[in-house]
Amino acid sequence: VLPFNNVASAALQDRDYFPFGTVWVGPHNQTYVYTASSPHPPGGCKHSDVPFHEFCRAAFAATKQAGLVMSEPYIISALCTPLFGLGVDRFGKRAALVILAPLMLFSVHISMALTTIPAQYLLVGLGFGYCVFASVIWPCIPSVVPAAQLGRAYGLVTSLQNFGLFAIPLVVGLVLEMTRDYEPNPYRGVSIFFAGLAAVGVGAGVLLNMNQEARVALNTPGGVMATVLNSNWTPSPAAMYSGRRDAYTPSPVLTILRE
Repeated sequence: VLPFNNVASAALQDRDYFPFGTVWVGPHNQTYVYTASSPHPPGGCKHSDVPFHEFCRAAFAATKQAGLVMSEPYIISALCTPLFGLGVDRFGKRAALVILAPLMLFSVHISMALTTIPAQYLLVGLGFGYCVFASVIWPCIPSVVPAAQLGRAYGLVTSLQNFGLFAIPLVVGLVLEMTRDYEPNPYRGVSIFFAGLAAVGVGAGVLLNMNQEARVALNTPGGVMATVLNSNWTPSPAAMYSGRRDAYTPSPVLTILRE
């Protein structure tokens, strides 16, 4: 989601709001078709050109519209992520959600590449995928990492995230350079690249779910996990998945540690 934001404005303009083939009418009823840039209007525009050139007016309107649409994922995440977090605390199911989030992102990016569904609808899906990811990724860490190693775990995840923010835009530039001649959507290759990254995320989620201990720990509701950490009891599988706190069995390991 975050690396996509670096190219979202240009991608949305070229795909939805000002693609090659856009037609506009000049002040003398002359019809123009947008095919390529030139160093002077109507090909290249400055703010000072907007009042005097129909092309520049249309191009800047497209830029404004693309900017509004690309803000959708962040507006949705700002409003909805706390609600998703409450749901994760109450019901758990983190192991399932770490597959759902990248699957939603994959669906959005592959649709951006291969369909003509308007971007304002697709980016709503991107926003909800981001909400799911943000509400799940950080709570997953203390569920599967020992408390004595939490600092290192958070540091490693943050480092990997920042490395992605550094490296992915460089790769996107290379992909765009190789695929930009495609019409009518020069950013199709970039969208497919992002879909590929999301597919890798889906695969990683599947591998995580293949580990039974990790899957049970991640699917445990937050309240049950807190009860376990503060007692010498471990919940039965039924309690883990239902959120009940009344179906516990003694934990020999925790009992020995407490004694």
